[in-house]
Amino acid sequence: MLALRCARALRRWALASGSALLAVGCAVPAPGAPSGSPGTTGATAVTATSAAAAVAALGAGFTLEGRISVNYGAQNLSGKVRWSHDAASDDIALASPLGTQVARLVRDSSGVALTDSEQVTHRAGDAESLTEQRLGWRLPLTGLSAWVRGRSLSGTADELRRDERGRIAFLAEDGWRVDYTYPEDGPLAALPRRLFMRYARSAEPLEVRLVIDQWAAP
Repeated sequence: MLALRCARALRRWALASGSALLAVGCAVPAPGAPSGSPGTTGATAVTATSAAAAVAALGAGFTLEGRISVNYGAQNLSGKVRWSHDAASDDIALASPLGTQVARLVRDSSGVALTDSEQVTHRAGDAESLTEQRLGWRLPLTGLSAWVRGRSLSGTADELRRDERGRIAFLAEDGWRVDYTYPEDGPLAALPRRLFMRYARSAEPLEVRLVIDQWAAP
């Protein structure tokens, strides 16, 4: 029954996103980013100290805009994402490639609420189970708020590798395996540009790609 609900939720997202969604599929390349392995380095002298400083500068909160794609079983979906985060709350808007909002996820002191494309609001105690039930795929909100800033959630990841500039190139945590790609130069070279996440505990292979186009302090 859960698989059937997931399939229906995925189809609703695809229909709401239009034909452009299906054409884009799961590929969300970073403009100008090389096609090589995650953790790419360039000529800019980003040191371990400057990488840590850039991450710390975001503090407890951030706002980002970017693109997200999900590959779950035979389903390939993609669209836009805007996410505002601080220690007490999250507000994530998911939209089709054409900009039509298909879901909004809000976390606050009362719990987590997801409003779907039909403007029906669903509630749960955590984002992971709620997105799995209503969108058909699991969004690792708790871990992702740290991972997008190039951090381990717990500080004791199951596996963690850094590049020569001190940036996390790969981590494994809470059942997720996350590969990183960074900008080659510029003031944001110490912050992740792209995350490729794979979840090992789902019934079918689940891959989530996130490309960050814009960062801002809240």
